[in-house]
Amino acid sequence: MSLYSLFRSASTTGRSATPWRCSSAAAAKIVENNRTPLLFQGSSVTPIRRLCTAASSPTVKKKKKFKRKQQQQNFQLVDQYHSSHLIRILDSEIKCALDSDLLHCAVDVPDGFPFKVLDIVGGRKIVLEREFQGETIRVLVDMPTSTTVDDETQTESSIPVVVSVSKGNGSCLQFDGRVFPGRILVNGLLLDNSCNSEEDGRFPYRGPDFLDLNENFRKAIYDYLEIRGLTSSTANYLIEYMISKDAKEYLGWLKSLKELIEQ
Repeated sequence: MSLYSLFRSASTTGRSATPWRCSSAAAAKIVENNRTPLLFQGSSVTPIRRLCTAASSPTVKKKKKFKRKQQQQNFQLVDQYHSSHLIRILDSEIKCALDSDLLHCAVDVPDGFPFKVLDIVGGRKIVLEREFQGETIRVLVDMPTSTTVDDETQTESSIPVVVSVSKGNGSCLQFDGRVFPGRILVNGLLLDNSCNSEEDGRFPYRGPDFLDLNENFRKAIYDYLEIRGLTSSTANYLIEYMISKDAKEYLGWLKSLKELIEQ
C-alpha cells in the first residue's frame, strides 16, 4: 500500500471537515510498520513457510532418520544386556533346581491306597478319584503353602484340598480342608444338589464354622472321611507327592521361561 493511500484512507475515515495532518514522526512509524523485512524482500515466501521448508529439507530429514536409528540401536543394546543378565540368572536357578533332593526323591504309594491319581504336567493341581459303594469320591489337591499354627509364631507346610462325595442321585457333599503331615483338617462342609454350584453362579449355605460344631459331630465327620480313604497315610502321601511335583513344575517353569527370553 502506498504512503499516499494510507494518508487518504486515514483522512476519509474520520469524516471531519478539518483536513487531517500527519507529523513527520507519525509518517515514519506508518512506513516502518508496513515495511517488508530485508530478508524476504523480492520473495513471495512468508517467514513461516521458509521455516517449514527448512525443517523438511533433505538434510534435516537425514539427520532425524540417523537419530532414530541410533536410538533404536541403543535400545537394542540395552535390551540385549538385560536379557543376557536374566538368562544367566535363570541358568543358575536351573542348576540349583536340578541339584535339589526334592526333584529326585521317590514317593512311595502307601499300602491299600484306593485312589487313582490324575496329574497333568504343567498344572498346579492333581485329582484323586475312586468309587465307593455307589459314591464317587473326588479330591482336588493344590500346591503346598505355609500355614501359621499354635501361637501364630510357627509355620507348617500344608496343602489345600476339596473333597467331594457325589451320590448316585446327583447330590453332593463337599468338604474344604487342609492336609498336614499325618492328618487332614476340615474347615467347612457344603451340602448341595451339584458339586459345581458355585461355578453355576449359585452359592448355597455352607452351615456354621466347622469348629463351632460340637466335638461328637466333628469326630463323626472325620470317621466318615476316613472310611472313604482320607486317612493319615493318604495325608503323608499327598504331602510328599505335592512337594515333589512342586520341584518338578518349578524346573519346567524355569526352562520354559528361559526359552521364551531367548526367542
